Amino acid sequence: NDGADFSIDDTVVNFTDVAKLKSSLSSSGPSFFFMTDIENTKTFNPRSSADFPKEAKSLLRDYVSGGGILVQTATFGAEDVVFLNQIFDLNLVNGPNGASKTWDKQPATSGTGFESAPNQIRGQSATDSVDASGIRNGFWRSYYGPQSDSVIGEVAYGQGKIFFVSNDYYDAGYA
Repeated sequence: NDGADFSIDDTVVNFTDVAKLKSSLSSSGPSFFFMTDIENTKTFNPRSSADFPKEAKSLLRDYVSGGGILVQTATFGAEDVVFLNQIFDLNLVNGPNGASKTWDKQPATSGTGFESAPNQIRGQSATDSVDASGIRNGFWRSYYGPQSDSVIGEVAYGQGKIFFVSNDYYDAGYA
């Protein structure tokens, strides 16, 4: 942050409450929508219309397409990638578990906030990557790892952006 005033809206929105989601994503709403990693489908299953109705997917798609930003954190399992594919039809594929693996910083970091970041990052116990080599309906810009094995990346979608940030937050310790 450059010292500008900002506020954090920590509202938790259930995707089945479409009216609340719509209100949260309104023009007076957030500058970005933060989606936590989905490691357990017993809590939320992005494949289930009961958990994730069409209206919610449409609202998120329209929000990003209209200039919004979605930040998707990711961890063990394919559900984070499934979530994004369910909304945007991106054709992303979940990568292998990257425990103890390292990913190199990519040239795409030039001119971004990642430019001064470390040259490599190391995966923790349940850090999965994404294979975006077959992406459709968007363009994948990998910040760490190649497009076929990216652990941090950005998708340009309409006028908005989707950021994919994989890390095993459970095993990360305290901030």
